[in-house]
Amino acid sequence: MNKEKFTHIYNTIYPLLFRYVYRLCKNDETSNDICQEVFLKLYAKASEGEKIEFVKSWLFKCVTND
Repeated sequence: MNKEKFTHIYNTIYPLLFRYVYRLCKNDETSNDICQEVFLKLYAKASEGEKIEFVKSWLFKCVTND
């Protein structure tokens, strides 16, 4: 995944993910931290060459499971 694609994914999905996490924990800082961690995990997986087919679903699943 190149930098431009990752940036596009971040900019489009982050607001949705943040709202979802906020509804679960009701804290801005915690929601932001969780979202950042999940995006770092995505970046690490992509850097390792792992292909994630449904990125949005993967991110929401990571938030819920981790």
